[in-house]
Amino acid sequence: MFDPITHARAPKGALRLSMNPVPEGQGCKCCGNMSARLSVADIPLCPTCAPAYALDEPDIDTVAVLIWLPQMDQGVLGRLASAIYVAKTRPDVANGEGSARAEQANRVFLALYKLREQAQERFGTNSPAALRRIVSNTPRHDLDGRHGTSGLRILMRGRWFSVNPEFYTRTLRLWAAGL
Repeated sequence: MFDPITHARAPKGALRLSMNPVPEGQGCKCCGNMSARLSVADIPLCPTCAPAYALDEPDIDTVAVLIWLPQMDQGVLGRLASAIYVAKTRPDVANGEGSARAEQANRVFLALYKLREQAQERFGTNSPAALRRIVSNTPRHDLDGRHGTSGLRILMRGRWFSVNPEFYTRTLRLWAAGL
């Protein structure tokens, strides 16, 4: 199970996004849902899960937010977030049914996004970049008592990194179309 705190202890610079193509047919190692299209630290990931792993990206805080959601692991959150963003970005949302589906998806996203307040309350931040700084500067013995578990999760905001801002939306549309 992916633990953001343990992951954030990786060596500085190791958690950068690689847009180099992942071998065809490889699934996301986080959610297992979509075909992996990129990687972080040699871990094949889908675009929805990648921000949870790419903590060294300079604009990580515009792409993702920490939330408190101990009932769900990161992979399940990734599958849910993918479904939310597909429902919000499908080309057929203009019709009545699609429009209602997009609105419902937006309500689910807003409920998840609100959980950032609990992350702020419990951990002192809802910023993935701050998590990286805090944890990498915390002595290991101060973290060992947690047994590698945390209720922190990283929610993708539905945006992509500034290097290629349309990548996420374009990829989701292709995935939703079965391509």
